[in-house]
Amino acid sequence: FTFSLCPHTGELSPSKLIRMGNEFNYQLIPYVTDIHRGRFDKSMEIISAEPENAVVSIMKKAEDNDDIILRLYETDGRDTLAKITLNMPCGSYVETDLLEQPIGEEKQMVGKSISLELKPYEIKTLRIKG
Repeated sequence: FTFSLCPHTGELSPSKLIRMGNEFNYQLIPYVTDIHRGRFDKSMEIISAEPENAVVSIMKKAEDNDDIILRLYETDGRDTLAKITLNMPCGSYVETDLLEQPIGEEKQMVGKSISLELKPYEIKTLRIKG
């Protein structure tokens, strides 16, 4: 059993508490390899979400093909325009249900970003095509 104390002044928003909890519970696991040519720079983000009350909870390969499944949710109980930026080749995306079946229209990405509305505490799942 492990826990963390986080001294602070004033109030902490739910989004900051969730982020701190995730950073504590899901620490990055580094891997060391030999020097080789690869696709990534020495340092880069594969995915980012903003504002901080839009939290990505999962990013995985789709069950039926090589699409990417992305799940995110809103943490502070307010309407939010979320912006997800992916540092990988992507073309379009569609909102899906939890079984990864499309429930909306397929939309084209603008550059490497997706902007979408999240209602208070809403969970959304997206299928991203390369």
